[in-house]
Amino acid sequence: PQDEALVLQLRQRQPRAEWRERKTAADMRAADAALPEAFRAIPAATRVTRAQVAAMLGVRLAAVLAKAPARSSEVVTDVRGHWASAWILPVVRVGWMDARPNHTFEPAGVVNRADLARVVAVVLDALPGRGRDAGAVTFQDMPPTHAAFRAAQTAVSAGIMTADANRFQPAAAVSGAELMAVMSRLEARAK
Repeated sequence: PQDEALVLQLRQRQPRAEWRERKTAADMRAADAALPEAFRAIPAATRVTRAQVAAMLGVRLAAVLAKAPARSSEVVTDVRGHWASAWILPVVRVGWMDARPNHTFEPAGVVNRADLARVVAVVLDALPGRGRDAGAVTFQDMPPTHAAFRAAQTAVSAGIMTADANRFQPAAAVSGAELMAVMSRLEARAK
């Protein structure tokens, strides 16, 4: 009888599942509201920029990024004061994205599918115990000699990016919606 009374008291003190879900949703909305407007605009973008990709990596894969070893001490000269600089610098430091040879990041540079495939392939290597998936994917519009062929092959065979009718479309600009889908798949893979 005393044990039953104690269990009943404990149940009454613990929030119900619906309240925990509401709190989690409210916490997520608050965290999202704290992000810059430029970040919140990414899903609706018709073409994403290098800064937007770096910011998305920094926010959505923060735990993986924090554990990734530094691979570069490269200086980037064109991100000071940029809204995404807090994410650009760590992403460059771990090698998920590279600075240009002239030490610029070009945060406004538009990202195409080949660029994103390179990022995805590097991030997959950073996932603990996950690594890259090998696959014999071929593309009608991308020869094996293309500079991003292996990265595209990795991204598609891992199920992170897609190729419609075996066409990768490496030069096509990445939309915000496509970036969000890729990030969701990377997040799921990181868990």
